[in-house]
Amino acid sequence: MRNISGKNSNIYKLHIMPGKNCNLSCSHCANLSGPGEITSLTDDEIDRLIDLINSNPIKELLFTGGEPTLYIPTINKILNRCKYLNDIFVAITTNGLYAKNKLSTKSTLQRIKKISYIQLSFDIFHGSDKSIERVVELERYCKEHQIKFSVSVSISDPTQLIIIKQLNLNIDSPITFQKVESSGRAKATNTQYKYFHFDSSVLDKKCPNLDMISYIPNTGYTNCCSNLIFNNIDNQKYANSDIDTYLKSDFFKTMSQQTFGDVLRSKNIDINNLEAKHSSPCTLCEYIHRG
Repeated sequence: MRNISGKNSNIYKLHIMPGKNCNLSCSHCANLSGPGEITSLTDDEIDRLIDLINSNPIKELLFTGGEPTLYIPTINKILNRCKYLNDIFVAITTNGLYAKNKLSTKSTLQRIKKISYIQLSFDIFHGSDKSIERVVELERYCKEHQIKFSVSVSISDPTQLIIIKQLNLNIDSPITFQKVESSGRAKATNTQYKYFHFDSSVLDKKCPNLDMISYIPNTGYTNCCSNLIFNNIDNQKYANSDIDTYLKSDFFKTMSQQTFGDVLRSKNIDINNLEAKHSSPCTLCEYIHRG
């Protein structure tokens, strides 16, 4: 049983990007990951992450990428130093290219010290037309090892939801979908989700990632895992290598306390100038902070 009274005791969920190396170079990738990318956590960053994890009541750790299975030594270096690992729910978001058969799936995933949940990214951007087998294989593995499993489908157009029908015919695990944000490679390739009109309900919303702190290599702690961090913006305003400095920042205070409508009004930004694309919280947030 952990007994923690650290100064950051409000942090329960932590998302860690070990690096940007990936075995795919998807056109919709929000963080520009791909083959040969060298951005990864340094030893100093890992030390600071361990200090944060061990001094806070972290309930969930999420590892994404890039492709997290390309960073198993880094992930294990973190998990091995977690004092309260038994109390932590450990999740990964993966493209599952290694799940070609039972042997390759087992040899990859059993190298990770602990996995509580696997979220598979499966859509037109990840070669789904050729690889439904990897979804079936990963679901089988997770059932056998009592690991929670789901599939996440990214879409840039409503017609792409048809893939969910294909998935429902092959698996019985949860399936969710998310709209592609105008971030990173998606913005460059114009593969972001296309909104038909401005949805004013976004004005009553806050940042969708407020319940989780992210750590991005060479960038720091942030609640943003999209536009402000990966669209060539001066992200020093939106992230910091020191967690306390970040939590005291104007950006964090503003986004955690105000809706997007509140922020627009405080900055005297005319709501009548908003376009259909600003229905996306991330695109609206970038518009607000870039001016």
